[in-house]
Amino acid sequence: MLKITTSKRIAARAGDVWRVLEDFGSFYRVNPLLECSPVVNGVTRGIGAERECKFYDGSMIRERITAVRAGESMEIAITASSLPIRDGRVVIAVVHEDAEHSRVTFDATITLKFGVLGRLLGLVMRPVLTSQFNLVLRGIATYLATGKTVGPRTALLAI
Repeated sequence: MLKITTSKRIAARAGDVWRVLEDFGSFYRVNPLLECSPVVNGVTRGIGAERECKFYDGSMIRERITAVRAGESMEIAITASSLPIRDGRVVIAVVHEDAEHSRVTFDATITLKFGVLGRLLGLVMRPVLTSQFNLVLRGIATYLATGKTVGPRTALLAI
């Protein structure tokens, strides 16, 4: 089991960050690794909303919102994946810091496939996933600063 926590201060109001996160099917706009993230069950916001995140490399992860504290945090379950991820849980929290800044935290618990081999794979995947979460945080900051969807060729803001 992998436990990963990463947090960044973003030059954006907490409410603005929250509006981006709660638009569940539009997550590709802030994640430079995603080609698309369509909602797959007709529920676009809140508990029960499901999306399928399709990465530019052809892999995918299916996610479902399992808990929400409006304006504060969202818990997302990983329910399917073409990656070596069996399941997982990611809590995204947004905290107001001042009039122009907020702190966004990703707190993930991920179980890998392949038993003992998966645990060894975790040694490689931990830094990769941490780096990817940090890219998403930079993507959120860039999207909120520019209003433009980020992608694999977007110059992301340093935060």
